[in-house]
Amino acid sequence: MSYPGDRAENRFRMEQVPPASNGHAYAPPPDYGDTPSTILNTPSTPGFTTAAPIQEGDWWTQTKLWYRQQYKKADPVLPAVPASLGLAATAASLAGNLTGAGMVMIPFAFVWIGWSALFWLPVFGVLAVFSAGLLESCCEMLEERHEEYRRFHWYTQYSDIANRAVGPGLSKVVSALRLLCVVGLWAVVIVIISAAIVDFMALILPVPTPMGYVYCGCVVGWGVFFVLFSGTTATYCRYWCGVLNTPVAVVLMILLLSGIAGNKKMAAGTGEAMFTIKLFDLGSLIGDVSGLSKGVKDVTSALYFVSLGILAFNFAGVCEFTNIRRDMKAPPSFTKAAAFGVAGSTLALFIVGVTAYAVLYPFNGNVVLIFNTRNVRIAAHFFTVTCMGQVSNLSDLILGEYDRVEDYGKRVVWRRARISAPLALCAGGIALALPYEGPLMGLVGSLAL
Repeated sequence: MSYPGDRAENRFRMEQVPPASNGHAYAPPPDYGDTPSTILNTPSTPGFTTAAPIQEGDWWTQTKLWYRQQYKKADPVLPAVPASLGLAATAASLAGNLTGAGMVMIPFAFVWIGWSALFWLPVFGVLAVFSAGLLESCCEMLEERHEEYRRFHWYTQYSDIANRAVGPGLSKVVSALRLLCVVGLWAVVIVIISAAIVDFMALILPVPTPMGYVYCGCVVGWGVFFVLFSGTTATYCRYWCGVLNTPVAVVLMILLLSGIAGNKKMAAGTGEAMFTIKLFDLGSLIGDVSGLSKGVKDVTSALYFVSLGILAFNFAGVCEFTNIRRDMKAPPSFTKAAAFGVAGSTLALFIVGVTAYAVLYPFNGNVVLIFNTRNVRIAAHFFTVTCMGQVSNLSDLILGEYDRVEDYGKRVVWRRARISAPLALCAGGIALALPYEGPLMGLVGSLAL
């Protein structure tokens, strides 16, 4: 005999039992995201996977769709697109960066930077390949799977994204690489600005001063500034840098290039350039180098052209990050934004390289310019200092990735400062120990972004 309460309880239990299919317990189908329904409805035989039907569209769309179905990870919550799928964007980005870097760096191979540029550039280029591919794949994953990540703060969760995309072990390598990029950026800023301030003081002070102590003081001061910039004063500094730096930098760059083009005096070279030219017998290749025999030791002048190259790299990097963040609400625009970012970076580097060659060509291959005109040198110093705001903004963006997700929207100033302190210490050590290689390390380090 059954009671109404028993029947109701049995009916409730029957509703809790999952339906059966072919004698097996029912399991909900995995979430395939934007996969076309024709692929999901394609019949399959156990042990045999049928090929995906041919869909309408270009061959590149079909290739990406096939790769996504073949190599998608079995994570029903957050399946990741492998980093190796961004081959087109990675190759274009690498080609643009290395082309522009080569145009900017080749003239300096005969100056005080030396032939080490030919070694370090490919090394950091490999790092750029991995970083660009990982960033592209993470963006694809986010735009496909998570609507809430498109609210302009996905970059604060980069560590978690990398952990899910490539695993916890490799994500630590990625995290260390990005912190190393911050160190490289800060090192180049410290070296260039410190050298500019030292030379500026030498121009305006009537009494000779021990420039070594001035340089060390500038290195320490700028290291402290970067710690404060990434923490307590980041909001205000970033705002005023964005408002003032760009127009001032453009005006000073026009003044600087006009002054360089009007300087028709033969430049004097450094001791390193003279040694390199004699060692490799490059006199017949680069033209008349008679002016090098009377060269003087002046490495500050070469920093201005290095700053032009660094400005191009980092300005393109900031624009690329801004475009991606702005267009994340419209996933179809991501490819267009990435393409414009690569094209803009290549164009900026091309302009810088052509400008350098146009300026250096009348000097018969002598690639070191001495700014004998006092006003031109002062303008160059101010230009160098104002352009470094872009690097600071980019480093602050990278450090923002290490903020906790639950703290988004809050300025965790002292936690950010604790992260920045050891990075600034390393950058200051590079600036003190390797003042000649510092700009090169910072330049190629920015490639890894």
